[in-house]
Amino acid sequence: MVMDEPSANLDNEACRMLADAVAALKRNGRTVVVAEHRLSYLMGVADRVVVMERGRVVGELSPDEARALSWESAAERGLRLPSLVNVPLNQLSGGEGSVREAPDFEARGLRVSYGRRQVLGEVGFSCVGMPGVTAIIGGNGAGKTTLVRTLCGLKREAEGEVCIGGRPSEAAKRRELSSFVMQDADYQLFTESVEAEVLFARTIKPAVRKRADAALAALGLDGFRTAHPLTLSGGQKQRLTIACALADTSPLVFFDEPTSGLDGGTMREVARLVRSLAREGRRVFVVTHDFEFVAAACDRVLAVRAGVIADDFAVCEKNRERLCGWLGLGSGGGAEDDEG
Repeated sequence: MVMDEPSANLDNEACRMLADAVAALKRNGRTVVVAEHRLSYLMGVADRVVVMERGRVVGELSPDEARALSWESAAERGLRLPSLVNVPLNQLSGGEGSVREAPDFEARGLRVSYGRRQVLGEVGFSCVGMPGVTAIIGGNGAGKTTLVRTLCGLKREAEGEVCIGGRPSEAAKRRELSSFVMQDADYQLFTESVEAEVLFARTIKPAVRKRADAALAALGLDGFRTAHPLTLSGGQKQRLTIACALADTSPLVFFDEPTSGLDGGTMREVARLVRSLAREGRRVFVVTHDFEFVAAACDRVLAVRAGVIADDFAVCEKNRERLCGWLGLGSGGGAEDDEG
């Protein structure tokens, strides 16, 4: 049985179910080969970890050796960490220099429905003062994507309001002020080349082209400028939509699962770039199930359950178990070691 990145779009509960299925295949005498970036959910099942680079095998680790990898060693090899216990919180920074002021942003009593089904009820929070990166987490169907679509004006609220700079802002105005990266990259790719995509609907000035060039280079897409976006791999498409957001200058930036299908090195680079957006004075919100990304990029967590914000806390070491609990990872992120 050969699997190619089966966990790319799964939350952590689904990853546990996948690990159970792999373990069952193994018990039944099947040989299972899994090509993966996310490693932690397989650590109780895998018998060996083979590391590849540029089409060659460059190393092989036992499960115990993989679990013992330090953050520095994993980063050096471009890997995600096989044990989330070793993931440091807020390891990356957005770069040197001063931090620009960001617009105050507040949601008050938001209610959103699809037909008769209420998806969000009485959602409220505020972001005031220094800019930062806010993670929006929670189980599948909790209302996370509906929340960010409402905040950026793609979905109109039934009740409540969103305020920017202390003033109520209509959905149409929020759309003008926002950049949004969807979970499915294919919905956002319209042009006939990678370069045209990252410059789409922008007045081509030297500063805009400079931002676009820097975004493509940072995300490993510089050599694909003339390629049609739909010929790219899934991970490359994901990186292209992120590059489009980086090239934009909107004061509000929303990402929906930006790191699905990304390897460790690219995930850390995306984390660094996302933090750099905050340093520029932009409010950044990220829907994610990715513990490593939250640990590297985010300052604050809004946990959504059944359409309401059920928890709100800072990303710091004292809140590690709280974060792991909301992401379904068990105490301290170590539950992955008990699979199989």
